[in-house]
Amino acid sequence: MEVRGDRPLGSQHPELGFAYPVDSGFAHGVSAPDGDELDSYVLGVPEPRQRRLARCIAVVHRPDDDDDKLVVVPDGVQMSDAEIRQLTHFQEQYFDSTIRPLSSPCPCAAPPREATRPAAAQLETTR
Repeated sequence: MEVRGDRPLGSQHPELGFAYPVDSGFAHGVSAPDGDELDSYVLGVPEPRQRRLARCIAVVHRPDDDDDKLVVVPDGVQMSDAEIRQLTHFQEQYFDSTIRPLSSPCPCAAPPREATRPAAAQLETTR
């Protein structure tokens, strides 16, 4: 899937001032419930990029919020749930969230014209 960056690795949060420890962006062409493109944590990359191809390995689900986050990595990178939790803690510490690892390719990776449902709804169809 194509991920476009909007909060690059090392950039400063505009209000809270912390530096982003991971590349953060959105899955191009995949709609979230709020109508924006679905947010993504890009893990396992050494430098920020505006655009990259990556594969989805998990979804960070927030049951009290409709803003799930995809966890994407470059091909060849594997991560445990513990590693994902550690790398996303900077943001997820403020939310009740669970990590839902994917045993098959993320349904969000379909071409944009087919990716119209929220990630959590798409995930449920694969379980």
